[in-house]
Amino acid sequence: AKDMLFTGRAITADEAHRAGMVSRVVPRDELEDTTLELASHIAKRPMFGLNLAKQSVNHTLDAMGMYTAIQSAFGLHQVGHNHNFRLHGMLVDPSGIDVIRSEA
Repeated sequence: AKDMLFTGRAITADEAHRAGMVSRVVPRDELEDTTLELASHIAKRPMFGLNLAKQSVNHTLDAMGMYTAIQSAFGLHQVGHNHNFRLHGMLVDPSGIDVIRSEA
C-alpha cells in the first residue's frame, strides 16, 4: 500500500478489488443497476440486525486502531496542505502538479 501513497498513482478497479479495498467490480454500464439492487437487498433486512452488524464491525476496527489511524492520516493531510499554502499560496506544491496529472 505504501507504493500507492509514495507514488500517488491511480489504481484500477481490479487492483482495488485484489487489495480488498472494494467488495466487487462491475462494468460501468451496470454500476447503477448493481448499486440499486444491492441497496434494495440491504434495505429489506431488519434494521436492528444491520445496526448491530455495523456497530460490531466498527468497534472491531476501532479496537484495531482504525479510528486513531484515520485521525492521524487526516491530521497529517491537513499539515501538508497548510505547509504548501504557507510556502506556495496554494494547497499543493506547484512543482508536483504536472507529475500527478500526467500519471493520473
